[in-house]
Amino acid sequence: MFKMYSNPEVTGWLGWFEDANGKATAYVGLNRKVKFAHELDNQPPLEAPVPCGCSDPLGRSFEKALSDAINRHSMENGSDTPDYILGRYLANCLDALDLAIVARSNAERPPQSRV
Repeated sequence: MFKMYSNPEVTGWLGWFEDANGKATAYVGLNRKVKFAHELDNQPPLEAPVPCGCSDPLGRSFEKALSDAINRHSMENGSDTPDYILGRYLANCLDALDLAIVARSNAERPPQSRV
């Protein structure tokens, strides 16, 4: 899940991504480039997340909506997994996709040959 710093100019970072255990795995700089935690000598300190322009900064209502939809359509029956676990899983998949897209956009691209 992505968390934003309350004062990015002071920290030098927009925010960080956390894994399911709350461990910071990557940081997003002011230039919107991602640095993975293992790439940094000194990791920025974490702070409580701040609202990011939405009424539910932790995304709990989205997870609940996913869980409700899964339950309403009995989609949890195939895996015999509680709907709230599947809702959290799907929300985490979207967070992981966001991180992959940011990382992809930051990847160095090989020069294009002019043929």
